[in-house]
Amino acid sequence: MTREIAYAIALGAPLLGGVLFPVVAMRALVHALERSSVRVVNYRGVSLPVGLGIVWVVWVLGLLTASTAVTAWRALVPETGGAGELLYSGYLSVALGSVPALLTLAAFALGAFDDVFGAAAEKGFSGHVRALLGGRLTTGMLKLLGIGLASLVAALTRTTGWRVWDADGPLSAGSGMFFATWSGSALVIALMANLVNLLDLRPGRALKGYVALVTPAVLLLPAGVRAVIDPQLDLLGAAALTSLDQAVLTVALALVFLGPVSAVWRFDLGERAMLGDAGSNAAGAVAGWLYALVLPPVGLGIAVLLLGLANVTSERVSFSAVIERVTVLRWLDGLGRRVDAPHEAASGPHSVGESRYDAGESRDDREA
Repeated sequence: MTREIAYAIALGAPLLGGVLFPVVAMRALVHALERSSVRVVNYRGVSLPVGLGIVWVVWVLGLLTASTAVTAWRALVPETGGAGELLYSGYLSVALGSVPALLTLAAFALGAFDDVFGAAAEKGFSGHVRALLGGRLTTGMLKLLGIGLASLVAALTRTTGWRVWDADGPLSAGSGMFFATWSGSALVIALMANLVNLLDLRPGRALKGYVALVTPAVLLLPAGVRAVIDPQLDLLGAAALTSLDQAVLTVALALVFLGPVSAVWRFDLGERAMLGDAGSNAAGAVAGWLYALVLPPVGLGIAVLLLGLANVTSERVSFSAVIERVTVLRWLDGLGRRVDAPHEAASGPHSVGESRYDAGESRDDREA
């Protein structure tokens, strides 16, 4: 395999499976979603269907299909060796190999269950805890527990499998580092999943938040992978990775992780349908997964503190009120939104399972 073929596979598979397939599928599915009976009232009092979150299922299927096709092609075509073969197998395949399929599907399924069967009677994390102490398991608490468990399982990849920042891996540092890295990675994933859900109060806000969160991780990941692979290449006497190799992987990762956004951007901002908790929780889980991969143990600890603070603050402080008061944030928040949408009052604290569904005015709305 030549370097050029390696580049073509590394970019072509993510483009087809991660971008084009979701775009085409969602364009066809949105008409069915608009006829769905599962509807909620958005911040403008407009009844809209919930279901755009299905894009994450389509995304996983598209990328798994692309990955399977590449694997089948490589099995049928005799290996010719060369720099391209080693390059793709050890570096450029990261874009497809880093997709957290089971985590994404679990977050989607739990969010979808909350979308369909959840109620806004119990507000926020404290409300779900009170209900649980009273002997009632809410769909919101079920979602929190389920995503937490899925995050613990997904975080094992960081500790026992592929290692980003340290070629020796956390296991070599003893059981203390193992549990610290494992729990830190799981908390980052779970807290990020909830944070993006907290942003899902206006059309496009969760998608914009996802893009803002994922982009730095996509830019950091290739350098982290090189920290592991470069020493191995040196031991093998192989040529070192080039800046072009790193640029190709960066573009491939961007295609993979930003593909779902391009598929539903205009439908969400155009208020044809909503992401729902299924979409926002899945998006947050994917973003958290990327940070669990790229951050060193100390970075995981800092991320857990910041994400925990943001989640706790949301119980008392309205994110929408803050956005409305900051000019730059207000402009970014409204970018691309329907021009006929009136200026809205800031919403109250977000509760798990509500998303941006409540069109009524809360006490915090009036105070804001």
